[in-house]
Amino acid sequence: MSKLVVFKFGEGSFAQGFPVTLQIGDDGQASAIEVRGRFPAAPDIPQLYQQWQHLYYRLGGMRIEVPPAQVTNVSTVTECDQAAQKLRASLIHWWSQASVRDLREQVQEEVQRHEAARVIVQTQDLLLRKLPWHLWALFERRPGAEMALCADYAPPSPPLHSPVRILAVLGNSEGIDVQADRAVLEQLPGAKVTLLEKPCRQQLTEQLWSQPWDILFFAGHSSSEERGQIQINDTETLSLDQLRYGLKAAVRNNLKLAIFNSCDGLELARHLADLGIPQVIVMREPVPDPVAQAFLRYFLQAFAQGQSLYLSVRQAREQLQGMEGDFPCASWLPVLCQNPVESPLAWPVVRKPYGLAKTLFGGAIAALCTGMLQPTPPLPTPWANRISLGDKILVRASATPTKEAGVKAFRTKQFSSAAQQFQASLQQQHNDPETLIYLNNARIANQAAVRVAVSVPIGSNLNVAQEILRGVAQAQDEINRQGGLRGQLLQVAIADDENQPAIARQIATALVKDTQTIAVVGHNASDASVAAAPIYDEGELVMLSPTSFSDKLSSSGKYIFRMVPSIRFIADALARYTIKNDYKVKIAICSDTAAVDNESFRNQFTAAVFADGGQFINVPCDFSASDFNAETAIATIISSGADSILLAPHVDRINKAVEMARANQGRLTLFGSPTLYTSQTLQAGQNTVNGLVLPVPWHPTPRAKHSFLREAQQLWGGSVNWRTAMSYDATKTVYMGLQHQQTRKGLRDTLRSPDFLLEGASGVIQFLPSGERRIVPSIGVLVKVQPSTKAPLRYEFALLKP
Repeated sequence: MSKLVVFKFGEGSFAQGFPVTLQIGDDGQASAIEVRGRFPAAPDIPQLYQQWQHLYYRLGGMRIEVPPAQVTNVSTVTECDQAAQKLRASLIHWWSQASVRDLREQVQEEVQRHEAARVIVQTQDLLLRKLPWHLWALFERRPGAEMALCADYAPPSPPLHSPVRILAVLGNSEGIDVQADRAVLEQLPGAKVTLLEKPCRQQLTEQLWSQPWDILFFAGHSSSEERGQIQINDTETLSLDQLRYGLKAAVRNNLKLAIFNSCDGLELARHLADLGIPQVIVMREPVPDPVAQAFLRYFLQAFAQGQSLYLSVRQAREQLQGMEGDFPCASWLPVLCQNPVESPLAWPVVRKPYGLAKTLFGGAIAALCTGMLQPTPPLPTPWANRISLGDKILVRASATPTKEAGVKAFRTKQFSSAAQQFQASLQQQHNDPETLIYLNNARIANQAAVRVAVSVPIGSNLNVAQEILRGVAQAQDEINRQGGLRGQLLQVAIADDENQPAIARQIATALVKDTQTIAVVGHNASDASVAAAPIYDEGELVMLSPTSFSDKLSSSGKYIFRMVPSIRFIADALARYTIKNDYKVKIAICSDTAAVDNESFRNQFTAAVFADGGQFINVPCDFSASDFNAETAIATIISSGADSILLAPHVDRINKAVEMARANQGRLTLFGSPTLYTSQTLQAGQNTVNGLVLPVPWHPTPRAKHSFLREAQQLWGGSVNWRTAMSYDATKTVYMGLQHQQTRKGLRDTLRSPDFLLEGASGVIQFLPSGERRIVPSIGVLVKVQPSTKAPLRYEFALLKP
């Protein structure tokens, strides 16, 4: 069952902030969760939106009559892009504030990553309705979710007829091509389309009354005057009030969806919703003609092929991104306005074709091919959009106009241009590892290269993914600047596995089949690594995990290696400190039964505590439990007599460990697993995690003079953590291993040889016959969270001296 998420904004302003009520429940049922929160003040957003809007209007070529004063000076695409990036940066900063992040985390806890979900924003504030909410990380990490604006509550309507009955109105088309819209509609399978081309008012009204319609479609000029106006022919312009009775009659006959592919339609949407139309698709701002045509084509393709209404809108909106080199912010424009109690529409199954026996786009493509719009390729395989050498952006949070241009050039094999654009993007965002990797790949162009893949959890834990990518990017950049491997440069493919075992297996299968890939740096979470390892081993492809601790990897095969030491070694070090240095002897544990490595950590830590004379307080506490409640868990643990608690969450559930720390309020001493070494932990602030002690494989302090740290500072503009160091070392290990034999089997044999030895950023690298890294003095230290006057988050992970 899909989820319904509603953000209800109360009275407020960008100068003072907005109170918000968050409701979450199963679609079609009463909300199971209701949380009150706040979006803080963001006084710069209205001005930045106005600046972007002004430049956007000046681009011209819209399906709207804009007052002449607004288009006297034509702006450039670059100017509009720059204004959009400023607005986007301000919005991302707003959405990253603690109070908003808490609401987002609540949604992420209740809505599974690939679960279908409607996320509805309910507000009367016009600017809130205009904002590009899809840029929020909430949607980036939830591919099954789409944002909609709230229409008025009304009883749900019945399903679509079969065939679907569409009334399509093609109005005044001076200067635009509504015939392209017509071509798409006429070729739509499973639909009965009645076309009204430039009708008079009486003709349109009669058709609205004539029969039950499922969908009302309008294409043509319109304007954003009060009450919203549409130009139904060359001489008549009507407000929705002038069509009120006909539209209400259509609603009584179960009109379910209105699509106005015309203008800045939020005013139209509001009045259509007032009339009771349960679902409306409009454009937030004026829409360029080619964008309007493409959106209709993409949307109807997805909808008629069985996608839900809201996911069809999302897919079509995201496909518009390919046009943004010519039409800035095209993917910002479409928006769905929906009655929250309305069930998502589904296209009826087509038993027999209606009309001409053609596919959805058979005839439409001929009408649309103007040199810009190209036929949409078949839907990708599940993993195809998750792997990239530079032809797609996986880290959307760091997308700049120049990065978008670089990807577009890379896709068409214009590598020199791509390199220039990626270089320009790095000037804007110098700490973006994805762009540095793509830059190096573009410089390789069509030359022979050694290909290594890196699999990271971009979609589920962007911070961790970036930390790993920075290590790989730094190593690749260094290797290629030094001439590569016998003249062959290092090419890196990036994959997004979201720390999901099923996705990791798909990616592993794809990489094994790609004979050019000689090794894989990954995966991040042990769950993903353990799931993928047998596929790599059977496919004879080396997997070198930089961050997975699980002991299960040791028995996964001869092609499986890891950079971090055994979980037993890490757990023993923390247990000794807990008992002998901090004198805590009654320890409770809150771990994550869904996380392989943290369950291993729990077991090893418990055994070590017993061995050192401590006592394990056995209180049930599981971060993956559906009924997990931090306040209740802390209260139970304190009443059991514990003097400390170990927090061992899955890397994607760090927020739950932070909740425990907040609920603790300093009463119990806190210890943690290496997973908690993230900026997310430090962001808890207010003494929440002050004093937390955890073990990590590496810390920069003992190796402050190493060249890796100096170069990292120059590349990324700040310090790096153990995941970056281990990923850097993993990439250098693969490179050094290939010095002897440049084959998969040869690499495996080299790394397993007792003679293989490399001095890396984390010390000497050498592997045991099991594939585990040999323990050396520099591996494994303890760190403690403490206040800092230098760290940007006011807290830091400080090294605990032996």
